[in-house]
Amino acid sequence: MSETTRVLRVFISSPGDVAEERLLARSAIDQLMYDPFLRGRVSFEVIAWDVGRIAVPMLATQTPQLSVNDAIPRPSECDIVIVILWGRMGTPIPASAFVRADGSPYASGTEWEFEDAVGASRETGRPAVLVYRRRSPVVYDLAAPDATERADQLASVEAFFGRMVDDSTGSILSGVNEYSSPDAFRKLLEAHLRELVFRLVGPGGDGAGDHVEPQLWSGSPFPGLRSFTSVDEPIFFGRGQQTDELVDRIAGESFVAVVGASGSGKSSLVGAGLIPRLAAGAVEGSDRWWLPAFEPRLNQWTGLFLTPAEMGPDPFLVLAQRLAPGTSTSVRRLAERLRAEPDAVSPLVGARATALGRAASALMVVDQFEELFTLVDERYRQPFIEALAELSRTGTARVVITVRSDFYAACLDLPGLARLLTQGHLPLAAPTDELLDMIVRPAARAGLEFDPGLPARILADAGRTSGSLPLLAYTLDELYRLRDDSGRLTARAYEGLGGVSGAIGARAHEAFSALTADVRDTFRDVFGRLVDVAEGGNFTRRRCELDRAVQSPAERALVDALTEARLLEVSGGEDGRPVVSVAHEALFSRWPLLADWLEGIRADLQLIRRVNIAAAEWQASGRDESYLWQQERLDAVVRARAVLHPVFDAVVEEFLQPEHLRLLARLEDESTMAHARQTVADRLVELSPASIPGLVRCLSSPSPEVRGVASSALARIGTPAASSVKPLLRHADAEVRLAAVGAIGRSKPVDSSALLPLLADTDSRVRSVAAGILEGTEGRDRVEVLLQLAAGDADERWRAAGKLGTLGVEGVGPLIGLAVDPSRLVQRSARLAVQALGRVAVPPLIAEFRDGEATRRGAAADLLAAIGPDAIPDLLDAAADSSIRQDIRSALSTMGPEAVPALLEVLSGPAPARDVAVAALLDIGSMAAVFGLVERGLLTSDAITV
Repeated sequence: MSETTRVLRVFISSPGDVAEERLLARSAIDQLMYDPFLRGRVSFEVIAWDVGRIAVPMLATQTPQLSVNDAIPRPSECDIVIVILWGRMGTPIPASAFVRADGSPYASGTEWEFEDAVGASRETGRPAVLVYRRRSPVVYDLAAPDATERADQLASVEAFFGRMVDDSTGSILSGVNEYSSPDAFRKLLEAHLRELVFRLVGPGGDGAGDHVEPQLWSGSPFPGLRSFTSVDEPIFFGRGQQTDELVDRIAGESFVAVVGASGSGKSSLVGAGLIPRLAAGAVEGSDRWWLPAFEPRLNQWTGLFLTPAEMGPDPFLVLAQRLAPGTSTSVRRLAERLRAEPDAVSPLVGARATALGRAASALMVVDQFEELFTLVDERYRQPFIEALAELSRTGTARVVITVRSDFYAACLDLPGLARLLTQGHLPLAAPTDELLDMIVRPAARAGLEFDPGLPARILADAGRTSGSLPLLAYTLDELYRLRDDSGRLTARAYEGLGGVSGAIGARAHEAFSALTADVRDTFRDVFGRLVDVAEGGNFTRRRCELDRAVQSPAERALVDALTEARLLEVSGGEDGRPVVSVAHEALFSRWPLLADWLEGIRADLQLIRRVNIAAAEWQASGRDESYLWQQERLDAVVRARAVLHPVFDAVVEEFLQPEHLRLLARLEDESTMAHARQTVADRLVELSPASIPGLVRCLSSPSPEVRGVASSALARIGTPAASSVKPLLRHADAEVRLAAVGAIGRSKPVDSSALLPLLADTDSRVRSVAAGILEGTEGRDRVEVLLQLAAGDADERWRAAGKLGTLGVEGVGPLIGLAVDPSRLVQRSARLAVQALGRVAVPPLIAEFRDGEATRRGAAADLLAAIGPDAIPDLLDAAADSSIRQDIRSALSTMGPEAVPALLEVLSGPAPARDVAVAALLDIGSMAAVFGLVERGLLTSDAITV
């Protein structure tokens, strides 16, 4: 048969100034039912005027104490009575209703309850009476209206305890348990109650009757990587002393910073330690404040419990979301107002608290305050601090922030925040002595048992592991998941997890390995959106709206799997849209796959952080162009984006616009000054090839200045730009063709093949520019252009005639044709070109005598004559060819008197040359020619026959 469960009545008696102790007493009593040695053997009925299930009707016809006595059992009817006193004795009760046997009155209802219990105990041995006295100083304002009443209350307390000592002998008549703080009270009371209950229940045994098991905690009693919340208060252990300190700070200061390393339990201390205490009235009147409350269904806090970047880089959005209900203002408009008028926050908080039926006071918690430096737009940082300062200054709200210790120096760098921190900050170290409570007591609450020695082993491992608290919590949560059918947490499962240091990595590996390859492949993309890096290089978590963090079904599958493994968490965001984040930053170092990847992309993450900051500064400056980055820095961002695939907002995307696109817009802007436009063009040349398409587009600009600068820039870029410019050489607009010709023509080397067709362009300017460019080229292209020019209009033929001589022998043929051009200017230019060639031109001119038609033969003769005596030796050598002697004679004759000396010298030579010379001399007919012939006896009719 099951052992009968003994029901013990416990009466709690105290005034209202020890509300914390009353809460802790109820918690200690409740927890005792889960003691492994007492579970199922005992349950408790707590008797107190403030226990929620007891609604004491206060009748107008009797005193409050009589109403309480009628509604609940008297202390003398209970098994244990706990009396707690500090600085108040309690509310006086009418002497007409409550007097001692000797006729003396009771100082308060508490004193009556104490003596009622003690009297019964002395007569019957029941109840057991425990008296506790808080020995910390009682502080109150001597100038306050209730100062006299407080002093009287304290005197009554002293008198009460004075009666427990025999004045004559000094002997103690009644036992009193003194303590220094609420947590010290809890520890003392727990030990006392355990001893008393064991006495009352006895060694146990079977028997008939009801067996009652205490209501066990549903689900895991360990939070894993999430923080404890107010809902978790029954399983939150090991932080009693720190909670006392925080309550004391809140009682005396309106701003407190809880500062500790990542994973030290800052958020849990506030959520599951401070807030439940305040709800119980730990600070005078705090049970009537507007306090944050956790909503498990939404997995988020309501009230003024927020993180700065909860709804993006503007912390005023989340603050406005909490304050907007009940007003006629939208969240965004209210956020805009608060940004502009931070001092408007106090009346808004007071109004919201009053509307909710609370006192016009509140508790505001800004969790993960470091987000103000890592995720919040710098423009909003100072106004947000001013809003917190306003709440603190007016006392409308007590403000508590939690901040990582590695960001504390950054807080001190902001004067407004530094002033707030001087009011109060609570350094929070990792727990040491309390770790065992954190392991075994939540487990007991859930009816779990450990293998023998396992808690001590876990405790030892946790003590050797840095940042152990989140690792410990996750390990215990994993042990719960792997518990056996009887609810035992086993050493075998612990070893399989790799102990405290390996549990997170093991679970992550297990969950990740179970996914398909396509889902695993999204790992980098997803975590690239969920990780940030602080200025010092430490990794921090980043919240991201779920629909931005997840871009594909495979990515959603990864997020779902890691959320199921409690490595990621999804909570409500703006307008109820879900937000995903890493459950705890411990994951960054404890999952080897993630840790290795993060180490490799640390520089990329830091760059992305700097981009967000720089974009915000650019926006704040009114988009001053001097804030924009040059392409060399932007290229690094492009590479980082290819690795991380971050999701940027519109401002950052505009900030990251490639430099050449920004510069092209300036280049085409009509208001850009000439010197600035040239500077822009110089930079665009440096940014090629990215700038080439835009510069090519500028060649079609209606602005001559833009076309000219773009053409010059493209020419400087040279060959890489040529292929993009070529299509514009066929553009319908001659202005565009002209700009394109300039772009190609000034590039080195010149693309002659693209320009040659332009020598036949319908626009003379295009033809002229193309020709001028091509004339400066070398090789066959230059020949071709000059030949084409030789067939052009008069101006082009004149230009060709002037340039053909530079081709040497190859230019002689075209020059022959130009020597008979209708234009005398062209003829003259051709003659001069041949003269410049000199004797080099003679062989091809003589060759024309053999192959050319009559006009060209005549032109060749004239050109040879223009060369003069230098041509005579070659002409006379060619006289052996009888078919061209007449053309040779014509050329020699045309030379005139300057040819006579050379011709006279050959008169003694062989016949062909001599005969041609004689004939030419006769044609010349000058006195020198005639005398020379006569002198040599050659002036006879027989001698001049050719």
